[in-house]
Amino acid sequence: MSEDSWKLPRYPLPRKAVGEGEHVYDPIRKDWYVLQPEEEVRQHLLLWLMEEKKISPNLISVEKEISYRGTRRRFDVVVFDRDGRPWLLCECKAPQVGISQDTINQIARYNQALQAPHLLITNGLGLVVFSQEPDGRFRLNKAW
Repeated sequence: MSEDSWKLPRYPLPRKAVGEGEHVYDPIRKDWYVLQPEEEVRQHLLLWLMEEKKISPNLISVEKEISYRGTRRRFDVVVFDRDGRPWLLCECKAPQVGISQDTINQIARYNQALQAPHLLITNGLGLVVFSQEPDGRFRLNKAW
């Protein structure tokens, strides 16, 4: 995949070799994680949210468990407003995974538990945001 095909800005990620693999440092979780394609997308998204969107790291949560209809799930990233309410729910996919209706359905299911007014999906190559309208429906938000 070429660098110029990415929608998200590419940031230098802190990396270290561990055995046969490579790990990346997560500034929110303050720990090292195996550098899988989805994790790389997640780390670029986090840096974009902090650097470009000026979101405080204190308002960001990564990979926390939620309960949805009696099952446990993990969201990728949630940004909270200053009152501690979910404001933006983000779903990250590996670059080779397309943004599909299944992905939109997945984030919509997670959002039934969180009730965030904005939903973001990215695989690094594409980035889509849906925002809740006054009528309660979510619509594509091209302003992002």
